[in-house]
This record gives sequence, structure tokens and C-alpha cells, in this order.
Amino acid sequence: MYFYFRFMASVISMFSFTAIDVLSEIIGSIIYVSGNWRIRAIDGNLRAIGARNYSLRKIFVNMTKNHFELIKLYRMKPQKLKEITKLEGYKNIESLKNNSFIMTGHCGNWDAAPNYIYAEGIKSCTIAEYKNVNKEMYRVLDMFRGAHGMIIYPLEDAATPLKFRDRIKEGYTPFILIDRDITKTGISVKIRDKTLRIPKGPFFFAKKTSSRMVTGGFFRCDSRRYRFKIILNDLGVIDEIESGAQKAIDSLFEIIRNECEQWYAFDLNWEK
Repeated sequence: MYFYFRFMASVISMFSFTAIDVLSEIIGSIIYVSGNWRIRAIDGNLRAIGARNYSLRKIFVNMTKNHFELIKLYRMKPQKLKEITKLEGYKNIESLKNNSFIMTGHCGNWDAAPNYIYAEGIKSCTIAEYKNVNKEMYRVLDMFRGAHGMIIYPLEDAATPLKFRDRIKEGYTPFILIDRDITKTGISVKIRDKTLRIPKGPFFFAKKTSSRMVTGGFFRCDSRRYRFKIILNDLGVIDEIESGAQKAIDSLFEIIRNECEQWYAFDLNWEK
């Protein structure tokens, strides 16, 4: 798989975004009509968080675009990505360089965001699951995220929390999926009529380091000038871990509801 992405990075870099759009319409529509198991899984996820009025076919078209765009951006100069990316909801990107903790979900092509963050001069770190994605996929994650300076720590490594804490002290901005269980403990939140437990780690670290919590996602933008947009919501410094977790999950799902056709998660991991 790693060599596939290395090869495709050379090929797709020569494709225009227009060509990617056309190719994705064809492939994404084929996947959708094939009755892929992901159709039911994604539909169930979106309904669970209250999303409505979305096209499942378009979700699979966007998912295909995501695949090709991620490969194309691998060789794109960060400054170029900065030029075609619009920042929404948060205008002072410079302030993220210090004492900020950014949480996201499996939203859009967030794996492409390190390119943009690097262009803005922000040092970043993250955590990637190793056990369930296998060694080869972890290598792929490192290829895309690490290419532009993002430090990646294995979720399962017992030393990761301490290393993560040290990077934050050194001025790195952490970007973490909201369901990555750094501390191996959970916290209860309300999602519509359900009470679910999500990992406590992100909120524990945000409070312990007195960092501002920011939720966000990296999405496709329907604009002549911009190809992408980053949506960030500043939630401020949290007083309590429990209320901070609820505030963050509410904010994240609101972002997803507004951009639900770019949501590709097959299961709500925090339900397990």
C-alpha cells in the first residue's frame, strides 16, 4: 500500500483538480450503486447526530475526491495550498502557535491539513492508531502527515502521553481525533437521546496545559477561488473536563451537520 501511494503521488500530481472532479464523479458513483457496506454505516452515523438532507451518492463522490486530493497535495508546495484554502470561523491563525489544542473527527480530508498548518509556520504533533491500522497503513499516515513536519506518536505506546505533553510544552500545537484514547479512560457526553462515553485524554491534556480548545475540520469549498476551507471553532480554556468534553462534542457535530456530505466515518468509535 505504501508503494501504491508513493507511485500515485507522482502520477496524480500531474492531474488538475478539474480532472480529479470528473474522475471522482465516475468512481464515486460506481461505488455508491455497488451497494457498498459503507453506505448504510455512514448513513447511520449521520442520522445518529441529527444530520438531514444529504446525498449519499455525493458523499462517495467526495470520498473519492478526498483520496485523490490527498495524494495530489503530497507534492504540492505548502504555499500553494495556503493560496487555495479559505479559513472560516477563526481569523487569527497565528494564535494557534501557542497553547491551543485542536480536536477534530474523521472529517473531510483532515490528513491534508498538516500541509496548510506547515505553511502557516505552526509546529504540530498528533497521535495515530497503530494496532488496528497495521504497520503498512501507519507508514502511509506517517508519509502524508510527517512530510510537512507533523510529529506522529503511536496511540498504543505507553510513553506517548509523556512525549505528547513535552511537545506541547515546547510550543507544538496538537491535532487529535476526538476518539483517540490517550489516557485509556472515558468520559460521558450526551448526543441527542444517548449517553455515550468518549475518550477523556484530549480534554485532560487541554485542561492540564491550560490550552484553548479548538474544534475543526478540513473541507472542500465550493468557490472559484478556493478549493478547500478550514473551519475552526474556538471554545476557549475549559474549567471542567466534563463540561469541556460536552462543549467540544456539540461543536464538532455541529460542524459535521453543516458539512455532512464530506463526512466519511464508517462507525462512531466512541459508541464501542
